[in-house]
Amino acid sequence: MLWACDPTSPEPCWTRIARLQAGKASLRQLAFDPSSATHACTLAAACEDGFVRFFERNDRDPSHTAWEPCNSLRCSGAAGKPTCLSWHDIGDGAAHGTALPSLLLVGTSRGQAAVWWLRKETASWVKATDLPLAGDGEGTGPAHAGRPIAAAGLESVTSAAWGPALGRAHETVATASGSVVTLCTLRGTIDALEVRRSAVLPHDSPVWQVGWNPLGTWLACSTQRGQVCLWRPDFGGEWQLCNVVAGEAAMQE
Repeated sequence: MLWACDPTSPEPCWTRIARLQAGKASLRQLAFDPSSATHACTLAAACEDGFVRFFERNDRDPSHTAWEPCNSLRCSGAAGKPTCLSWHDIGDGAAHGTALPSLLLVGTSRGQAAVWWLRKETASWVKATDLPLAGDGEGTGPAHAGRPIAAAGLESVTSAAWGPALGRAHETVATASGSVVTLCTLRGTIDALEVRRSAVLPHDSPVWQVGWNPLGTWLACSTQRGQVCLWRPDFGGEWQLCNVVAGEAAMQE
């Protein structure tokens, strides 16, 4: 179901404008393309049957209620099924000095994540690169030196977030699997993308969701224990746990 809020109404008024059919499988997540100011509004749906399906609004319809299926990509085999999505904002492409195509970060049920891009010539989605997993090891940064983390690659990726670039020469993405959040940096053009795991952030319980601040300088991670862990890099680029906000349930433990 798609709902829209009437901007002319003095009070919030939500109206159902469309019903989209994404197959018979359950949906894991929905994500709007944030770059809709430069092209048609697009919605991605991660489906339990292994597909990510895309829907596009027909801008020729003045009521904006006409949405049509326009494409799909498939995660299958050892990669697992799609569990979470995060779009890259095309407006950030200026940081690289070149225009980037539509990019989508997809996390899967087997602890993997990959960057896909839309090839306009064939109107098809192509996998650009797989992201490195956290694996066995220790958390990065002095605050977590020597602290073991669980092996990644087995637990589902519960959340993925593409960080704002804002003039940086690289992109940063975050993925959560189990109690570990992995940060990766991406540089270069889509046909020569360089990927590096830049940090592994361990937590005391499974991470449910990750999110960036508008500048891409802080990362918030909500956990099963009812905590929100706030991370940011120091002047040397090492990620530090700077604050923990505890909910009522966590405070009562």
